[in-house]
This record gives sequence, C-alpha cells and structure tokens, in this order.
Amino acid sequence: MAPKKVKSSSKARHPIPQQPTDSRAASLPTETLAYILDIAEAGALHKKKPEEAQNFRITFGQVCRHWYAVAVPLKSYYVENSTRAHQLAKMLKSDNDGKERVKDLVVIIEKEAKGTTRGPHLAELLLLCPNVTRLSLRIQRSLGSKGEKERDGSLGKPVREALLKLNGLTRLVLKGKIKGSANMWSSLFQAWPNLTTLHASSLVVRRNSRAPSSPNFTHLPALQHLSLNVCGSPTLSEAIIKASRHKLKSLRIGEVPSDRIGAAALAIEAALGQVTTFQALDAIGSTCPTAGNSMESAIQRLIKLQNLQLGMNLTHLPSLFAILPTLIHLRKLEISAQHAFSYPQALPAADLVQYLQRAEGTQLRSIVLSQQLENGWSVEDFEQAANAAIKSGVSWSST
Repeated sequence: MAPKKVKSSSKARHPIPQQPTDSRAASLPTETLAYILDIAEAGALHKKKPEEAQNFRITFGQVCRHWYAVAVPLKSYYVENSTRAHQLAKMLKSDNDGKERVKDLVVIIEKEAKGTTRGPHLAELLLLCPNVTRLSLRIQRSLGSKGEKERDGSLGKPVREALLKLNGLTRLVLKGKIKGSANMWSSLFQAWPNLTTLHASSLVVRRNSRAPSSPNFTHLPALQHLSLNVCGSPTLSEAIIKASRHKLKSLRIGEVPSDRIGAAALAIEAALGQVTTFQALDAIGSTCPTAGNSMESAIQRLIKLQNLQLGMNLTHLPSLFAILPTLIHLRKLEISAQHAFSYPQALPAADLVQYLQRAEGTQLRSIVLSQQLENGWSVEDFEQAANAAIKSGVSWSST
C-alpha cells in the first residue's frame, strides 16, 4: 500500500535547516521530519495507544532540546560587527546559564555604522559575559563622543565601564589605535589583576594639561607575555613594563625607528633582568646604526634570554655578535628584515663563524638570518659557516 502524499501548501512550508552541506541531516526538509512523526503517531493510535503516541513526540522533543543545550550556548564566540554583537546579546539575555559559560570572545567593531550604537552594543555584550577570560577587540574608529574623550578616550563611556567589570580577564588583545587618559589606563589595568597576556597594536595616552600624563598603576601581578608598540606610547609602555617586571617572561616591542632606539631601550629597562623571549623589529626607513647604540647595551643586560629576534638595522651587527657569547642561556637567535632596505647592513662571515665556534657546548640550537645579511659572502664564507654550524650542533638557516 503506497503511503499517502503529503499535501503541499505555501502556508505550511518550513525552511530547510541551515546545516553543514556534508551533514546527512542537511538534506532532510522539515516537512519530511513532520511526516515521519505523523506516521509514528498514527501507528500508535492505530494500536489504540494514544499515550504512547503522545510520549513519542514529547520524548523526541526533549532529546532535541537536550542536544541544543549541549551545543548552544558556546564557550567562545566570534562577532564580526556591532549588529551581530547586539544579536548575540539578545540571545544571551534569555539564557542565564549561557552567559556564565562564555569564556572566549572575539569582537570586531566596524568603522562606520548607522547611528551611535556601536559602543553601546559592544558594552551590552561585554556586560552579559561576566566570566570571559580571553577577549580580543578590534576597534577601527573611536566609540566615544566628543564630550567623553577626555575621561573615556576612544573607548567611550559604556565600553570603558563594561571593561572595568571584567575582573577575570587573563588574555587581552586590542587591535586598532586606542586613546585614553592616563587615569583611564590606570583604572583599567588595576581592574585586571589576573591578566597574564596582553597584545596591543597601539595604545596612546591622551595628553591633557589638567590631568596627569603618566599612568600611576604600580602592579600587574600576573602579566607574563607582553606585545605592544613601545615607540607609539613610550610612557604608557614603560609603566606597563615596570608594573609587570617581576613576572614578565616574553616581551615584544614592535617596530622601532632608528631615531627611537634610545627611547625604546629606556622604556624596557625595568624588565631586562627577567625576560626570556625578546623581539624588536625594524621600522620602515630604518638606517644602519653605528657601534655603541643603546639597544646593544639593553640586549647585553638580558641575562636570562633564551629567544632573541631582532630587526637587522636595530643594532650594529659586529658589536652584537661580540656580546652574544655573554647571553649564556640563548637557544634561538633570529635577525630578520621585515622591510626591504636599499642599503642593508652586511654581517661579516667571520663574525658568524667565530660565534658558532664559541657556541659549541652551549645551549644555542638555532640561528636564522635574513639573506640580506649575507650579501657579498663568497662560496668559501658559506662553507666555513656551514661547517662551524655542524660542528657546534647549531641549526643555521636563511630567510
């Protein structure tokens, strides 16, 4: 006996579930599922067991609800604009358990949006995620009004106040140029005592004659990994580094122009005796430095250093290789060229060979050099360097 055809009606149509294309359930329309349930219910009724028919549907619905509860809400969310932030906030409002589960949040706030809702929508979402521990924010334009900038900076009042309540943050990534007063930065960092990792592309202290120009926080007790543009705001950078100097292990200070090497070295001074990983990169337009610049002095004081990555024009290379043997814990050395230089600094092959010969029996395991450093080397130079690397047990490569 052929099964009865299900009458199709435009009013009764249901959308096909939006599932992954490789899922078998993706090809099952809602109408078909409803038809299967109708057949099962009709079979139970035919056996004069209405209770069984009812329980079948209820049990099926309970199982589906359980699956949904397992899958949603998530522990982490990626939000691509302020509208999506508002939509996610509405969903979380209806689920108290869901709000508690969110631990990881990545939010991008677009440059333009209708009205002035970008900041409030972001703040609304942040307030609904009180247990978030890992937060990444990309803000492409100021969220604050003109009247708020002095107190709340480019974050705006709603976002600043929401961030102050995220006391459980352990990892924070801030992308985009974010300006704020010294008082604003002081209050924010004091609100994050558990912060272990901070990555920031551009944090700026807004100058104001009526307010202090330097942040006054004194302690970031948990911060171990710091990546920021030191030369963009040396005062704020120095304050952060000083406040985290007891625990800081990894320090990346961004691009350093040739004329700002001294300022960068001064800003990082407090952490030199503690850091095990250090990175500083060339800026566009950097020129070859002379011997005895401030960066060489700073590097020599990195007594616990294990991993070093330097832009090729941040230090006088012969002088650098003269002090490298004093870094007895160094395991990896990389000298890179982030930008193409018209007149790159060359490394004498003899300096590399001598350093490799002295590295035998030390902790050094890897050297990576920019190919621009090897300009002018002869075949014999390459052979000597390769033989010295093999003998000392060091992996030497060029990029």
